[in-house]
Amino acid sequence: MGRPPGSPNRAGGQKPGRKPGSSQRPHLKDAEIIDAKIKVLALLENGAAKHLTECADILGLSRTQMYFWKQSDTQWAKEIELTDQITADRLEKEIEQAIIEGKAISMPYVTARIFRLKALRPEKYKENYKFEVTDANMKQLLTDLRNLGKSEPKKEAEKPSEAPQKDSLPALSELPEE
Repeated sequence: MGRPPGSPNRAGGQKPGRKPGSSQRPHLKDAEIIDAKIKVLALLENGAAKHLTECADILGLSRTQMYFWKQSDTQWAKEIELTDQITADRLEKEIEQAIIEGKAISMPYVTARIFRLKALRPEKYKENYKFEVTDANMKQLLTDLRNLGKSEPKKEAEKPSEAPQKDSLPALSELPEE
């Protein structure tokens, strides 16, 4: 018998509040794809969007379509990377100008930009510093440690200071009463 006609779970039916699937979105023509790619680059470069998913939401396009374009169009992918570098340059410049001009900067402002810079330029703003231990480094370190106490000449016995010595101080019982 099956479900009654008009049931929301009926095959081909759409639940309320859902976005239409990629099969229900209109197919873009080549000129429209090029126009969409240019708009995405403009959004990323101007800082209106931070990543492709945000661009897809703004333009009303599929997120998966954006990442497919990025994977299949190497020139466009390079241009996206270039917009990331432009964004990183702009963030660095904003922070430097604020420091030079002596502006009071709120911590959330700086912290957010630092995290963004770490994401855009991980090779420059990495947290961990790795020190390579090689035979030459280890030998130099051991030599420096051995010579640590030897490098400074010993000082001659110092003259007694003018301050009274511990033994010359009177005991509390010997002090006059007031």
